[in-house]
Amino acid sequence: MQKYHDYVALFRDYVLGLRQVLRLYHIAGTGDFLRDSDALRDFAMDALTTGSEANHLGTGLIFSCCEPGEA
Repeated sequence: MQKYHDYVALFRDYVLGLRQVLRLYHIAGTGDFLRDSDALRDFAMDALTTGSEANHLGTGLIFSCCEPGEA
């Protein structure tokens, strides 16, 4: 697992070093596996779609947000 974390850190540092990059988000989405994805689904369905305002729901997790110059 540490090798994965090292790879992510190297990639993050490389991308943040590109002058065109303003911000980098490390996110998870529908293709990722969560330990308790059922709880996330239940929360999203029960808490966020109870009113008639919501006709579509998509979820994602932001693990971190970095800007150039941040470690």
